Amino acid sequence: MAVIDTSFLIALNDINDRFHEEAAGAPLFQEAAFLPAEIWMEYCLVLTVRPRHQASVLENTLRGPFVVRPVLEPSELASLAASVPAFGHKMKRLGFKPLTLFDLVVCTVAQRLRESIRTFDEGMKAAVRARMFPGARLG
Repeated sequence: MAVIDTSFLIALNDINDRFHEEAAGAPLFQEAAFLPAEIWMEYCLVLTVRPRHQASVLENTLRGPFVVRPVLEPSELASLAASVPAFGHKMKRLGFKPLTLFDLVVCTVAQRLRESIRTFDEGMKAAVRARMFPGARLG
């Protein structure tokens, strides 16, 4: 079961996205994919600024092979939020954009579950490759 990032959902549901074909061809449709509820909230937020076909996109996503549930306790989210600046410095040293709180959620959940991440975010890929989240992997 892969942990899904917002960038993957956007590509999957937007035929004009440059990663759409790759997302649509991903093997995750053979089994359930884990979508942290925190990332579902981010995706809904993104759709508010990309309102095209909003209702149908949300409905189709929920009908897909996704398991949506919260993973992190509020105190864990607060701790991640406090660590965003530190991760920003690490990412800058690697030559990538800083990770957002939502990026940290995906990476932390994948680390905890020892699962792969489906993302098109180069910063997240770099963080996983740099082993900032042991146990998480790219898939």
